[in-house]
Amino acid sequence: MELKLNRETVPAAEVIFDGVQEQTVELDYILPDYCPDIFRLIRCETVPVITDWNVSGDRPTYELRCDIHILYSGEEGSEVQSVDQHRSFTRTVELGRSPVSPQVRLVPKTDHVNFRAVNSRRLDLRGGGLREDKCDRSAGAAGGL
Repeated sequence: MELKLNRETVPAAEVIFDGVQEQTVELDYILPDYCPDIFRLIRCETVPVITDWNVSGDRPTYELRCDIHILYSGEEGSEVQSVDQHRSFTRTVELGRSPVSPQVRLVPKTDHVNFRAVNSRRLDLRGGGLREDKCDRSAGAAGGL
């Protein structure tokens, strides 16, 4: 019985950074005059989105936008009203060493959101969004079968 051995390069990845960062979101919003007063808060949703990122040297930098959507009912009638706001953040991560051809994975998600009506014209929102970072460096490894 003969054993046939093939040698070829198999791509592998080395994890350079694997971590979680938190970005707090705060909103103090006063309703414009044309909006009805707040009678009851119905729902609040925050959606974090990575809008841009790049890696220069050993520092990945990214732009994070948090879309905030609040539903409430006014005192007059039962119509549902909405408030839409956006908050943008820029963050940088220290990797410790410079990757040659990095593969970066950024996963934004909302952790928690607390919202309340301070009075009939003012909303207060506090929340935190988690973001998982993973940066791999591609490398070739010799293997055989």
